[in-house]
Amino acid sequence: MGDLEHLLILNLTRNQLNGPLSAEFGNLRSIQIMILKNNNIHGPIPVELSDCFSLITLDLSFNNLSGVVPPTRSFQGFHQKGPPKLAVLQMDLKGYTCEDIMRISVNLSEKYIVGYGASSTVYKCVLKNSKAIAIKRLYTQITVGAAQGLAYLHHDCNPRIIHRDVKTSNILVDDNFESRLSDFGIAKCISPSKTHVNTSVLGTIGYIDPEYSRTSRLTEKSDVYSFGIVLLELLTGKEAVDNESNLLQMVLSKADDNTVMEAVDPEVSVTCMDLSLIKKTFQLAQLCTKRHPSERPNMQEVGILSACCS
Repeated sequence: MGDLEHLLILNLTRNQLNGPLSAEFGNLRSIQIMILKNNNIHGPIPVELSDCFSLITLDLSFNNLSGVVPPTRSFQGFHQKGPPKLAVLQMDLKGYTCEDIMRISVNLSEKYIVGYGASSTVYKCVLKNSKAIAIKRLYTQITVGAAQGLAYLHHDCNPRIIHRDVKTSNILVDDNFESRLSDFGIAKCISPSKTHVNTSVLGTIGYIDPEYSRTSRLTEKSDVYSFGIVLLELLTGKEAVDNESNLLQMVLSKADDNTVMEAVDPEVSVTCMDLSLIKKTFQLAQLCTKRHPSERPNMQEVGILSACCS
């Protein structure tokens, strides 16, 4: 397990695994999704799982395990919801909690709105000492909603639907900042009995899956690649292709030099003060844009990871 310390997703469902759950799973320090359901694993759940600091989704169902799942710093289960993501742009708030801010602003009432940004709504809030502060409520529903929409097309529709032209301009936002996928003009349906369809290469330059471009074999993973490019655009504020420069290649070169955070759009840096979430989103984007489709997650997994990164 030591060689897999950078692994993000592990799905070993129905792999006829036997014996106890090894304590070495605790060495997967970067793992975010671990699914081991429907096997023959038995014995106690190892306490070493608490060392999986990045773990968000853990499914050990349909085994013969005993004990409880040890808590980790980030384990949240599948669909736990919390308060809105807030970025408070005034740090001298000793003695105030998030609940205090929500109460003073009447749960971020519209009457306190003073402006809108590309990724947030700005509120003015007056504290008990008459000091005014600015609060940014971050739009988390956009990438997550788009990922969930694509997951629906790929996994819940029959036949499956591949959008084939996922890009920023085809992700619209309604009055409630909910994402809406648009422009299904070149979408393709795949019957349940097929793993892919051979078709002419269509889409938008910069978003087209290179494997699909090379082989004309269209799969759901082509949409996953395009979604990864969208994530990179949102993170960097740059276009997929601009003056013949390639956004993905730029990010990959910075990742090799461990300088990828230099590419972050200043607007993102201001509105998201948790740099670890930005790094995880970069990791997700890089997973989605792996050259070989088999190495990319599916959109159900992307949807879960997107929610965790927001």
